[in-house]
Amino acid sequence: SSYLLLNETSVIVAAGVLLNYVGLTLSRHLESILFLDMTGTALVAFLLGPWWGAIVALLSNSVVNWLLFPEAGADVVIFPWSLVNMAGALFWGTLARQAAFKKYVRSSKSSGLTHMWFLTTFGVMGAVVMSIPGTLVQSALHESSVLALNPEVAESLRVRIEHWEAAVQLYLESAIGLRWSESLSWYIVNWFQNCVRYIPDKTMSAAIALVILKYGYPLFEQEL
Repeated sequence: SSYLLLNETSVIVAAGVLLNYVGLTLSRHLESILFLDMTGTALVAFLLGPWWGAIVALLSNSVVNWLLFPEAGADVVIFPWSLVNMAGALFWGTLARQAAFKKYVRSSKSSGLTHMWFLTTFGVMGAVVMSIPGTLVQSALHESSVLALNPEVAESLRVRIEHWEAAVQLYLESAIGLRWSESLSWYIVNWFQNCVRYIPDKTMSAAIALVILKYGYPLFEQEL
């Protein structure tokens, strides 16, 4: 109804965009490996479904993130990452429609094992799914994954990763030929790096969204 669209859906969408903005702002100031710019996307996907979550993801990356990066060329640097945000919305929103998740949300008492199961599903599996478009965006922007903030640690990891990439390329050359082995080996190694890098970020984003969903949203619903 128009009442719910105005007083519930629009409020949830606005809250999702705001959460994404706050998460990314905190990440920039704290210089953390956690981005937390998908917390609002997760919350909206859980509450309203995958398509509303994708709308929040697109709004966040196309409007809000540009406000944080006013430099020239920000449209090229920021906008492509909407694919990762939207992929997360579709993944989380689809899983949230499952009967097991709805039962989990309605239950006031859930075991620690149940919490861990959903955090693993939304965090680890989400990282695996979202790292696919993330690696494609990196390839288009000619970027590589960075697994550490410390320059010395990052350099040490970069050398090891180059060795892994060379080993994967050597293996693929015998399987598919030289033409595709170099680009495919780069993609596989960077996809694996992104999986590792995304796991803590997506897990934390999903965890914050789940806490708000289970304990904060009922208060809003009661007032509504």
